[in-house]
Amino acid sequence: MYPGLREALEATAPAEQPATPPLEGLEPLRKAYAQAVEKVLELYKN
Repeated sequence: MYPGLREALEATAPAEQPATPPLEGLEPLRKAYAQAVEKVLELYKN
């Protein structure tokens, strides 16, 4: 579909970021972002 899309998403996935203490209030957003990235990758694979 889009060459390099998966690599770009994986490169920006929260799991790949260096471990820093999450700011309070941002954790739910980070989790939602991680879920969204996973869903996009899932759709991209299929």
